[in-house]
Amino acid sequence: MTDGTEDAAGSIGENIIESMFTTWVDAELIRRGGALTRTDISKAVIELPPFGATPIVRLNDEVVLQARAVGSAPIAKGDPVTSENVSSLEAFGREAGIGGRFGLGRECERLG
Repeated sequence: MTDGTEDAAGSIGENIIESMFTTWVDAELIRRGGALTRTDISKAVIELPPFGATPIVRLNDEVVLQARAVGSAPIAKGDPVTSENVSSLEAFGREAGIGGRFGLGRECERLG
């Protein structure tokens, strides 16, 4: 029996992802001409520049981030890093121009 916190956390995560898509990603998909749909998106970063400038949306292979993580299980070179094999993040860096001169980037990975 569980206390329901895992279900609640899943619902919160799903709501955040839906909000990010509704607010930024869907408009970016339209701006790009509709070649991609929601189901094609596996990663997204939303850069929020200061002073109300237009957010920058990076999708899939455009997303390049660096983090220092503590593994909860061995991770072989070339294996994907997922929430199942990482126990915590120690640092979250900005690489490949993401967030370099802007505020914090917002990173999300598609749930499910």
